[in-house]
Amino acid sequence: MRIRLMGLLFVLFAGFSASINVVQADVVQYYNELQKIKHLGLDYPLRREGKQWLTTNGEWHKAIPVTVDLKNGYMFFTDEGTGGGNFDTQVVLYRKSDKTPLIGIVENGYDPPYPGHANVRFFSLDSKNWQNDTVWAWPKISIDDFLTSDMTIADLRAIKAVGAAVYVRLPRKGTSATAYLIINEDIAQAVCRGDSSIVVGNVAPYQDYCHRLKGRMFNRIEVLWNKKEGRFLAGEKSRGPGPD
Repeated sequence: MRIRLMGLLFVLFAGFSASINVVQADVVQYYNELQKIKHLGLDYPLRREGKQWLTTNGEWHKAIPVTVDLKNGYMFFTDEGTGGGNFDTQVVLYRKSDKTPLIGIVENGYDPPYPGHANVRFFSLDSKNWQNDTVWAWPKISIDDFLTSDMTIADLRAIKAVGAAVYVRLPRKGTSATAYLIINEDIAQAVCRGDSSIVVGNVAPYQDYCHRLKGRMFNRIEVLWNKKEGRFLAGEKSRGPGPD
């Protein structure tokens, strides 16, 4: 069943460079290979200048520092743009049981201190071809997964109406990722206070959130790496601090 499903879902991309060892390459080498595949939209080529890793905003030609941890197979950078919010990229290398790579890339807008909805993608290497393995490798996690069993469709609609989003944090160390339910509390509380500088189409969902729903739903879901299966599985739900 899985073979048939994956045959429908896999999209093959350009081959891996012959000069790079498919199994032994590091996260930077894998990312640079994927970055060359133009339709993936990875518009941040990576380079090294001395001891510092950098990328460049293609539109503004601005150098951006990149955190690179080769030992843990981790990359992170933030494009601050021109003041309209940040754009974060997380890249993490996982190894499947056969030592072949699975590259996780999470991109999301970020209006400090609140991240927006994350674009989560995973790419694996089949022989020398990259394939988008997201549907198999990553569980589908949506806003309704954070609701408790006693909450209703009306509650879900209210939470969506106040701009709730799912944000994903890949780990720098370890293997477990975390999915967060994100709500812009500054805006929500301002609307509930009647702040005239914040204009929304319908105040009712905000009032419902502020006075009845806030704190009731879960806001964290642990997502566990299953090396044997080469994919992640949704784990425990909890309440706690959001992403840093």
